[in-house]
Amino acid sequence: MQNTIVFLLLFFTTLISYSQEKVIVTGQLFDSETQETLPFANVSINSFANNALVTGAITDIDGRFEIQEIPLGKYEVYFSFIGYANAQQTLVAGGLNTIFDLGKIELKPSAEALEEVQVIGKQAATNSDLNKKSFSLADNIAQSGGSVLDAMKTILRVAFDQEGKVVLRGSDKVVVLC
Repeated sequence: MQNTIVFLLLFFTTLISYSQEKVIVTGQLFDSETQETLPFANVSINSFANNALVTGAITDIDGRFEIQEIPLGKYEVYFSFIGYANAQQTLVAGGLNTIFDLGKIELKPSAEALEEVQVIGKQAATNSDLNKKSFSLADNIAQSGGSVLDAMKTILRVAFDQEGKVVLRGSDKVVVLC
């Protein structure tokens, strides 16, 4: 009888010491309108008291996530995905349940949409080919109203010799087209 009591005492002590103090959170993210899964969305778990990040995960290709090793406590779970409004849920992990399935979480598409996008390209001021180098002064505001000679003095690697000839990298074989 005494051996049975000692055995039960040791058994329950071991059971209490190895009890779960960590929980697992799972769920799946969907688009609220099309019901399609949202792969590679962000899931973050923040402390409820100070909103500090505890841990997080990214959903897989099927929109599922599983976050393990979360200490017991009260948390805010945030869900975010580009082009969708953020969502959040409160989670209280008390220790009785070690697996929390948040189920189907739906994110609504964001109402912000761009009306138009303008892509403006500019030609480079300096273009190089095998046999020539071109300089464009069309967008040079500082040279408006000046002469071509004044404009050429501002271009790097362009110099003038004593006779007034244009010299580019030490060569006087330069043609100026206006």
